[in-house]
Amino acid sequence: MKESWQPYNKILIVSKPLVPPWNDSTKNLPRILVDNIDQYVFHVFANRDFNYSRKNVISEAIYNVKTGYELSKTQKIKIFLRLLKPDPQISAYHLFFAPYPMALLFLRLIAKVKRKKIIFTICSLPKSESTIKKLEFADKLTTLSIYTKGLLNKHGIAATCIPPSVDTSFLPQFRDKQIIKDEFGFMNEKIVLYGGDYETLENDSYMISAIEKAVSNIHNLKFVFACRIKTPFSKEREGSLKEKVYSKGLSKHVIFLNEVEEMHKLIASSDLSIFPVVSTYRKMDIPLFLVECLAYGVPIVISDLPPLNEIYQSEIGSKINLGNPESLSSAIVNILNDDESYKELSQNAKQLCCERFNAKVMANRYKEIYDQALGLENIEDYYDQFSIYYDKKRDNPYHKFIDEETIDIASKYIHGKDVLEVGCGTGRLLEKMKDRSIKSVGMDLSFNMLGISSRKGFLVTQGSSTALPFRMNTFGAVASFKVLPHVPEIKKTIEEMVKVVKKEGYLLLEFYNPYSLRGIIKCLKPKTKISSKLTDADVYVRYDSIKAINTYLPENLKIIEIRGTRIVLLSAYLMRIPLISPLLKLIDKLLSRTIIKYVSGFIIVIAQKTS
Repeated sequence: MKESWQPYNKILIVSKPLVPPWNDSTKNLPRILVDNIDQYVFHVFANRDFNYSRKNVISEAIYNVKTGYELSKTQKIKIFLRLLKPDPQISAYHLFFAPYPMALLFLRLIAKVKRKKIIFTICSLPKSESTIKKLEFADKLTTLSIYTKGLLNKHGIAATCIPPSVDTSFLPQFRDKQIIKDEFGFMNEKIVLYGGDYETLENDSYMISAIEKAVSNIHNLKFVFACRIKTPFSKEREGSLKEKVYSKGLSKHVIFLNEVEEMHKLIASSDLSIFPVVSTYRKMDIPLFLVECLAYGVPIVISDLPPLNEIYQSEIGSKINLGNPESLSSAIVNILNDDESYKELSQNAKQLCCERFNAKVMANRYKEIYDQALGLENIEDYYDQFSIYYDKKRDNPYHKFIDEETIDIASKYIHGKDVLEVGCGTGRLLEKMKDRSIKSVGMDLSFNMLGISSRKGFLVTQGSSTALPFRMNTFGAVASFKVLPHVPEIKKTIEEMVKVVKKEGYLLLEFYNPYSLRGIIKCLKPKTKISSKLTDADVYVRYDSIKAINTYLPENLKIIEIRGTRIVLLSAYLMRIPLISPLLKLIDKLLSRTIIKYVSGFIIVIAQKTS
């Protein structure tokens, strides 16, 4: 990833390694998600042999080169240690796991220690009621099925159901089904595919009985078991089923392929996909394998049990009763013996996939979840509420000193110029700028804030920092103080500020410092109420290092000075002590130019437009 490209907000995806082969639903789901969201940057877990090619995806090699279907204890410990690692640039963690009790214990601990926003996508059914109650630590919970969402709701836990999806634009396309059938050696046979696990498949007697009845009606039928051998039990189960197939003389009608490298080609070569399972515990609520079958227009026959049966939204095949092999064989025969009906089922399957399991729709819904979790929807509401008592709360020695120090730093860059303040609020700094500049103009998102600044007589307008309502090259200086940390699209905002400032004009940009005592305390302290409706955790805020700030700036901006404020002012209450207050002010000003500025609470970057 190029260092010149910088994220707006970073999300850490906590999942199995996002590396090939793409044969596991719990890594395919986050993969599809990060491939379809451009507004966020994702950190993903990977191994040393693979690096994501998308510019908004950063791979972290925490896994071994080869990872099995189940994570080892060592790999789980590595995840836990990675989550404990300081990562101030990460806005939230998005977890993709089944809710196992031991994993939840560690995740709850991480949530308390790190104070990160936690989005938890529950990939499969919780084991018990006690497990469900342990999910309350997450800020946002999403489920893949309405059934699992209902289980959470029964226990007073809010969740959003977002069905899984496949990205059909990335699925391999095959023109002729018979050609790919020939590649597998299927010739003129009708293929019935099972791509699930042996652990959840109906018992051997059930399967043998269903196969016997089906092939007695359709003689060119072939059953394909493409099941991965994950455990000793699955190996034993496959051996048992093979033995019964051979003893019943069904060998020419059944083939066992285990894991298939070209699974999409196998799906596209199939005429029907069956999923006669007795449980979905420890499996994805709605298997992506079945959604991929729908994408290729392959009708499906599934067990009628929740949450699996939620995939059956229209006539796309058949639902069958548990424990009744004749139900399965009849469904297979009825679907494959009626060519006209088959064409309709195939078309319905493709349409359902596009409408209900659409990658773009899923990605947009998760983006909304991220926006809500990070408080992006609350910013304007917060400042509108805050405007009522904003000036009163800042009419104290601490805020007066911070404002004075900010203007002292800005003075030589705004002197004799037309100045724009982006995020002017109630006009407290505009008041101090008016005697130093030719003209001071303010802009803010909050209508209520602007109402107060307008009544004070300032020239202000409402607008967004990502689309400034001014002509290019208008101002000699553009400033933004204590606003940029609350702007998600920081790079876009700075680009807009560069557009409206004149050549050789100045940008004065203030950021919150993650390496300051203030930044550390903010990470560790509990939520604090900031208005009648919101806490500080509900409103988006970002802390930026100097390294990160450099990546936000376009090529035609040159940093000419960096200053720090609030270096020794550890508490606002100290400013109320008559003898200590003047000393702290003096020390703070002296240190603002030294190397100590890199641990100051606020960092002000002054940059000049070169072209």
